[in-house]
Amino acid sequence: MRNTRHLFLAILLSFIFEKSTAGTTGSVENLVKLADSLKAMLTTSQVSTLQLAYTYSNSQTWSNLPAAMSSRLGIKLGSLTSTQLAAAKVLIKEMAGQNIPNEGWDEIVQLWLADDYLYAHGGGSPYGAGNYYLAFFGTPTLTGTFEIMMTGHHKTVANTYNNGVLVGPTPHFEAIEPLSFTTNGVTYAPMSQESTAFTAMLTALSTTELASAKLSQTFSDILLGPANGGTSHDWQFPTTKVGLRVGTLSSAKKALVMAAIKTYVLDVDSVNAANILAQYQNQLDSTYIAYSGTTALTTKTDYVRIDGPGVWIEFTVQGGIILSGVHYHSIWRDHKRDFGGTGSTNGIYTSQVGSDTTVTLPITFQSTSAYKVNDNLVSINWQTAYELNNNHFEVEHSTDGKTFSSIASILSANNLQGSKYNYLHYSPQKGTNYYRIKSVSNDGTVQYSSIMRIYIESEVLIQVYPNPARDKLSVSQNLSGSNISYRMFDLRGRLVLSSTVANSSVFNIDVSQLNTGTYLLSLQTESQSTQTKFIKQ
Repeated sequence: MRNTRHLFLAILLSFIFEKSTAGTTGSVENLVKLADSLKAMLTTSQVSTLQLAYTYSNSQTWSNLPAAMSSRLGIKLGSLTSTQLAAAKVLIKEMAGQNIPNEGWDEIVQLWLADDYLYAHGGGSPYGAGNYYLAFFGTPTLTGTFEIMMTGHHKTVANTYNNGVLVGPTPHFEAIEPLSFTTNGVTYAPMSQESTAFTAMLTALSTTELASAKLSQTFSDILLGPANGGTSHDWQFPTTKVGLRVGTLSSAKKALVMAAIKTYVLDVDSVNAANILAQYQNQLDSTYIAYSGTTALTTKTDYVRIDGPGVWIEFTVQGGIILSGVHYHSIWRDHKRDFGGTGSTNGIYTSQVGSDTTVTLPITFQSTSAYKVNDNLVSINWQTAYELNNNHFEVEHSTDGKTFSSIASILSANNLQGSKYNYLHYSPQKGTNYYRIKSVSNDGTVQYSSIMRIYIESEVLIQVYPNPARDKLSVSQNLSGSNISYRMFDLRGRLVLSSTVANSSVFNIDVSQLNTGTYLLSLQTESQSTQTKFIKQ
């Protein structure tokens, strides 16, 4: 029976895989479905190993060491059946996003191959793709907060989601040994894009600019790496930015800095990557670049850093561990987004992740709601509990719950005690309408509210006859409410008739005194409204 169930799930999985690769990756809705599909294939014991509590202490357990040297949480990929492993890979692919060479999913696959290469060339059993782990911290769902982590020797992806939105793609670690390798006749160099982009950024600088960017320290590794059983490096960003301010550079040199940043941000899905890159672009003039060692990034202890209001990227050259030569260590963090924005040393605003960490954010949503006033009007409401250095809110609308567009922009009150806001959306689409609130801080940090859903009836609420009418216009309607107020306008918008009558499915209006022409009839009750045109003979 279990084999039959697995066969069915494998067929379903292949269909899901085709759909996920054909469309845009990164959909949280798809991710939740894939997580549920994977759990359905696992035993109860396996699920309890995979899915753990959403706490900061669990989120800290990633490492740059092989799992045999630094234990991981979650389920070991090498322990899965072929069907279970295929499901796990589809999930990781959805989480990674992007179908770009050497980025996202493609980079993960190549780094797994690199670990297999180390296994076969002197590293032995601590290495290999089977020693990577997958963990759910919290239950994957479209409401609430959870994190999915894929971690092993030289790659950690730790994505945090809140109410159906990716709120944190960092910390994001990647490394490679050897720098390039050949497997089955194919040569791979998965981090060549990063090293090439950094080298181009540094070598474009003038002698004076290089002198400003040069650091006096020597770096044996990245500063903000994993704890590896020791002191946490989370949110330990240097308090003073050092190096060369990007705002002093030419447009061409600024573009090279963004090109280097892009090699990390493109490891997430295209929609979120575009949003994050736009914010980093807005913050670029206040971003700093710095390096130590040589600009060629080929010698042990060569080091380069990008540090902005949001972005933090480090890239360093390490000595070989299993093979001779050098290898790379690199990390992408974010001052605001690490672990989904759930850590801080500032203490401006406190919020719990599990029960053991805090968060500093420009605002926090206290409540959001949307309700249908009538079939032509939706009221969107939100209340904040705290606001500081926030710029504005955008009301976003979608008809599929995935692709949102802004329909209004409202300035933030920046009230430390929070504020209430309201927006009226006229003429929403028939069927299901989705809304969310986007908060944009002064430094470009973006937060999203939960998604609200409103269904608009497509049924006809009013009919008039005869049409054209000469003396009497009969109105058939199905509005709810005790009384109906009707108003009649000519094509110039002038009110020509108005009255209030008791609600009845059919009532009559005397139009004998109206001039010949076209008129607009509007009906309104306590909870609904509708309108239609008619012709007076």
